[in-house]
Amino acid sequence: MRRRVRNERTARWQLADLLVHAQENLKLSLEQLAGETGYSYGYVRNLMSVARRVPIENRDIDVSWDVYAAGARVKSPEKQRDALEAAAREGLDGARLAARLRATSPPVGSQAPDPKRERNPRNDLWAALMDAGLTTTGRLNTLIWRIVDCLDNAAVVAILREMGS
Repeated sequence: MRRRVRNERTARWQLADLLVHAQENLKLSLEQLAGETGYSYGYVRNLMSVARRVPIENRDIDVSWDVYAAGARVKSPEKQRDALEAAAREGLDGARLAARLRATSPPVGSQAPDPKRERNPRNDLWAALMDAGLTTTGRLNTLIWRIVDCLDNAAVVAILREMGS
């Protein structure tokens, strides 16, 4: 069974690297690659994203893919290697590694968008929330930013109208 698991993990890396190679050298689109493999567009995109962001020297077949998917978010190869080695040493799964990495990095969306760069309903709502006293750090801020990011523009406009009246 362990050999089968190792073979599956090895095959996933080989497929991911092959997909990256095919896109870069054969100029195939993600849609074409998904069609050729029979995998979904999202799965192919995920494989390629992780393969591009995790250098070969940071890979260990004994570590599960979800750990690499979490570790792929770390931009520095050295810090990424440290995070992946710690995950392997401590037996962390991808969710636990992701939580640890989130705790040691600034929250997603922790700074309001620059209103001079882009004016849209989401940024207007963000600015209104900041004016209402939302702080720019912490998990609550991250949650609110993700909610704002998920809202469609019509919902954001309706919220802004309600806040203005």
